[in-house]
Amino acid sequence: MGHDLNTGAAAHGHFFEGPEKRLQIEFKENHKYPGGLRNVPREDWDALVGKVNALILSTTSTEHFDSYVLSESSLFVYPWKCMIKTCGTTTLLECIPLLMEYARRFELEVEYVTFSRRNFMCPDRQHFPHCSFEHEVEILNSIFDGSAYVLGSLTGEHWHLYVADYTGKLDSRSSHVRDYQCLEIMMSDLDRSTMRQFYKADPAYVDAKKTTETCGLAGLLPGTISDEHMFDPCGYSMNGHINDQYCTVHITPEAGFSYVSYETNAHVDCYGKLLPATLDIFRPGKFTAVVLADIDAKCGHSSHCLALKVPGYELSYKTSSDLGGTRNVTLVTYIKSAN
Repeated sequence: MGHDLNTGAAAHGHFFEGPEKRLQIEFKENHKYPGGLRNVPREDWDALVGKVNALILSTTSTEHFDSYVLSESSLFVYPWKCMIKTCGTTTLLECIPLLMEYARRFELEVEYVTFSRRNFMCPDRQHFPHCSFEHEVEILNSIFDGSAYVLGSLTGEHWHLYVADYTGKLDSRSSHVRDYQCLEIMMSDLDRSTMRQFYKADPAYVDAKKTTETCGLAGLLPGTISDEHMFDPCGYSMNGHINDQYCTVHITPEAGFSYVSYETNAHVDCYGKLLPATLDIFRPGKFTAVVLADIDAKCGHSSHCLALKVPGYELSYKTSSDLGGTRNVTLVTYIKSAN
């Protein structure tokens, strides 16, 4: 995954696709089986992750969920929800039949499905069904009944989203409080001096835990307990947890295709501090931020919580949609100011 720190690695044939594919399936609570998906044994999660061509590297558990750092990104398992995101040339959608099999063990009904990803840097290197969004939607619609969206500029950075909303179609409404919210920040053209921290070639940054502290990530959400991994020769992943909330960071530091993603479902009422603080750490040349929020989310409507002036950056694109149901989405793209 590594290459020379200061040259465009892609020009030498090496390339790694940092932008992730993300799948989240939420289920109606069924207290006939306390613990829900958390009752699935570790070997079955190994099998599921293997379906997408990844490996589980480490795991941590809290009172509320299980967290897995993968060879390509992350997996989070709650009793009634599973979120998995994978980068590179992984085949994420291949895991759905096995995940649904696990859900059937505990008589879980699907309540909400989201699949999303930013546009790929090198889409021609992906494997089916991720060669195109059309293929991905075809696979998803063979299992679920959903709708597809593309947010952003088709000639620039954009974001694909598939949603299947069953909240109004179940026999009885879920006991879930509809207050889900999630922030994703997708950053590219990263500062080279900043990216140096995520190369094992630099002895100061070999220790993953120390890197989490020295780079500034440990301070973004105070109280977060982290599980991190430094890749050889470069790259970094971190899962963090604080109570029932998570954050996750994935870093591809190579010049020519540098990429960082930051995601959290933290229950904050405003991203006015978290977003700039994250940008201060990584100093991207451009970034896209997305918020998905339920009607009763603490942050309010996604269009309000991303109505931000970001120091040092100029807004180049913004769009919002209510997705025709209980959840809304807002996407913004910013480019670093010339001054």
